[in-house]
Amino acid sequence: IVFKGTKMTYQNIHLNKGWNWVSFNVANEDMNNLDIFLANGTWGSKSTVKSLAKASAYSVQHKEWYNLDSLTLNNKNMFKIYSDEEQVLSVAGTAANPSNTVITVEKGWNYIAYVPSTNMPLNYALSGYEAKSGDIIKSIDGFAMYHGNEWIGSLTYMQPNMGYMLKRMSTSSSRKFFYPTSASSLRSASVASEAKASEFESNMSIIAYVPDFEDGDIVNAVVNGKENRAVPVKLEDDKTVEFINVSADRNEEIKFTLERGGKRLTASNSMKFEKDAVYGTPDQPVVLNFVWEEREEGLTITPNPVEDEMNVQGHFAQDGKATIEVFDVLGNVIYVGEVEVANGNVNTTINAAQMAAGSYILTVSINGETSVAKVLKK
Repeated sequence: IVFKGTKMTYQNIHLNKGWNWVSFNVANEDMNNLDIFLANGTWGSKSTVKSLAKASAYSVQHKEWYNLDSLTLNNKNMFKIYSDEEQVLSVAGTAANPSNTVITVEKGWNYIAYVPSTNMPLNYALSGYEAKSGDIIKSIDGFAMYHGNEWIGSLTYMQPNMGYMLKRMSTSSSRKFFYPTSASSLRSASVASEAKASEFESNMSIIAYVPDFEDGDIVNAVVNGKENRAVPVKLEDDKTVEFINVSADRNEEIKFTLERGGKRLTASNSMKFEKDAVYGTPDQPVVLNFVWEEREEGLTITPNPVEDEMNVQGHFAQDGKATIEVFDVLGNVIYVGEVEVANGNVNTTINAAQMAAGSYILTVSINGETSVAKVLKK
């Protein structure tokens, strides 16, 4: 990641197309000037740099950064960078020293840099920080909570180039800490980042619990068809909780699914996305309610034979808009309607008063999945 020359240290930062949470571990007086320090990057009309309180956007026409907020870069804070394309950003300076780079943490959310030049286990990297129960640290695609005497969650390592958000729960005064110096005995870890996380600037953290969870179960938070996979963490009492990092846009609905033995269930409860929100703790997680009992496939029509109205119920493997059609014995369509499939269930009523006596075929279809039932009209 970092290549050392005679006088300068070069830091090469891989940027995904979209949002990236970045730390700089080289110091340079040009960090006060984005046009100079970021000159090796390829920037477009959407390119943006954000700190916790300030922002700067790139002007393609003038080939410079519009920096009305006087944003400056440093080695102590994380910065969110939007890149119009995937690229490697190369910056240069003198190597920042973790032992004298002070990281200050205030109450609430903080943007913190990661100064060391090697990966470190999270508990070791933050050993100098006076953490309190409920404190949260998160990356663009994972998070951990301080519980008991350790950090637990889907985020297990801190790594160079990556930026982090740290939420301090204590109402006491700010705290300062230093990262440990790199130790050769520490194992280097390769931590993969989900590409889809870069599509969004912000995320949300959920600690959930699934009653009767079994090894091999896969829990996902689904937003607009995109899955955010949960990371199961076993606590000291052998209870398993799910750490779910959700990347989405504001106010979108989050549904939860569980995959087991080739079957996919949808939880009866859902949530709305909230930027930087934290729901649940290891002691009081969000309980996800799944229907475990087997449900009969196909459709149920009641009453059948029908006289005035018929109730249509059924179960599907997916949610969304379904089309209901009723055909007579000659194959003519005599009714077409739409119904919402929620949590895999259809439950709707059709007025059959105007249908002639006889036999009919009723179908419910959603994205290629079709169920069929025979209907008798008195």
